[in-house]
Amino acid sequence: MQVFSGADVFVSSKKERDAAFDSTSAVNDCEVAIKVFYPSRGSEGGKRKLVKAELALNVKGLGDADLARAAERMLEKQAACAMSERIVAEKLAAMEAREKDLAESAAGLRKIEDALAEQTKALFAEKDALVAKEKELAENEAELKRIEDALAAQTKAFFAEKDALAKREKAISESEDGLRKIENSLEEKAKILFEQKDAFSEKEKEFAVAEAELKRIEDALAEQTKALFAEKDALAEKEKALAETEAELKRIEDALAEQTKAFFAEQDAFAEKEKALEERERLLAEKEAASVEEEAASLEEEEPAAEEAEVEQEAPDAEEARNPFGNLRSRTFAEKRDALSDVMRARYDTVDAHIATFDPIRVVEGKKYRTYKSGRHPILKMAIRGKTLSAYLALDPKEYENTKYVFTDESESAAFEKYPMRLRLSSDRQARWTKELVDAVAEKKGIAKKANEE
Repeated sequence: MQVFSGADVFVSSKKERDAAFDSTSAVNDCEVAIKVFYPSRGSEGGKRKLVKAELALNVKGLGDADLARAAERMLEKQAACAMSERIVAEKLAAMEAREKDLAESAAGLRKIEDALAEQTKALFAEKDALVAKEKELAENEAELKRIEDALAAQTKAFFAEKDALAKREKAISESEDGLRKIENSLEEKAKILFEQKDAFSEKEKEFAVAEAELKRIEDALAEQTKALFAEKDALAEKEKALAETEAELKRIEDALAEQTKAFFAEQDAFAEKEKALEERERLLAEKEAASVEEEAASLEEEEPAAEEAEVEQEAPDAEEARNPFGNLRSRTFAEKRDALSDVMRARYDTVDAHIATFDPIRVVEGKKYRTYKSGRHPILKMAIRGKTLSAYLALDPKEYENTKYVFTDESESAAFEKYPMRLRLSSDRQARWTKELVDAVAEKKGIAKKANEE
């Protein structure tokens, strides 16, 4: 068997490769086999590699003519394979150039992607900065709005102050006119004073003349003093005579001492009577407490007529206590008010008129007291005992301790449980204090004055 080997053949595709492998044929026992190299994708680095094919000629019992035809055919096949190899080489070069371009394009794309990523990152950072700026602008707008409001208020205040300054300037100009008048008046007065000064100078001269006159008078007084000493001697004689009258005066003093002793005995008896009177007043106070409770009950039932009809017992004054028939009939509050002196009546009237300035005020006058109330709120109770006019106020005496007010605490008396603070209207100052304390009661109770009194 003879073997003929030709050139290697390259094919560029699977179709051409299959066709090359199928190029095995038999001619008169002459077998021609062509194996082709073809490019393929390798596993190492992604590079292409060539797979070789072998071209063989097997001759079995061929003659020269047949062998020549087989060789010619093999040469044709070899030429075709050379052309195919050239085409494949050109395509492979083109593919490598394209792969290089694609690699460069991929590197460019990666650079572009990195640049785009950086730009995107910068854009998001810029976006966050813009959001922060928008927030800051919103806060600045709010601050600007507040500043604008403040400026508007300041502008309004400035114009108001400007108007006030204009009024002040007008008043100052008027005051300057008044000052000019005053200056003119002062000039006139200064002129008068200078004239008076001249007059005083004249008087000083007259005083110098008067001093000489005083010297003359002093000399005359010296003469009179001498005469007085002479009179002193005469008075000594008179004192001797007066000593003789002292015995008579001693006798008179002894008589006066006896009368004084009798007077103090009468005073002790009067003190006993006063003690009995105080006991009687205590009993009357208990009765008055019962009447006050009845009055409160009548107020709750809203029957003012019952208050006007209440019966009150008056404690006798000192004059009635000495009168054995004084208890047969007690004077009413109205009778004792009419019997007051003009001064005491004036104090009573000023307190009564002051209470009348409040609204609403209800007055209940019984036989013993004159009571002032506003609704169910107690204000004041007026009482007359003997010649003493007293005001009992609905105030806590403890709140007015160590103050200018002079008062007594009647809180232990059941009759004055609602009016525990007592002031005696023994002076105009006490009456003025009573009106001040009535205002304090009205303020605590929420009692307003009448509209025309404000």
